[in-house]
Amino acid sequence: MLGLFYGVGTSDPSGNVKLMATSSIDEIIAIYKKDVDVTLIDECLRRTVPERMWALQAALTAIEELREQVAKAKAQTI
Repeated sequence: MLGLFYGVGTSDPSGNVKLMATSSIDEIIAIYKKDVDVTLIDECLRRTVPERMWALQAALTAIEELREQVAKAKAQTI
């Protein structure tokens, strides 16, 4: 048996997390599935491996450029 799982919960407006106990892994999966955009997963899986690698490299390059720009902006304000 799986037993009880703790740590899945919701938070109220003040940010306090309310834990829920559940005895079914399917219930836990259902909670997380409602927040998953399956169209993004489908779009990624339609790509070939090289296309996925290219997209990953492009994203990493953009992140590096953004970090450089933030560092320049911080240096100018000092």
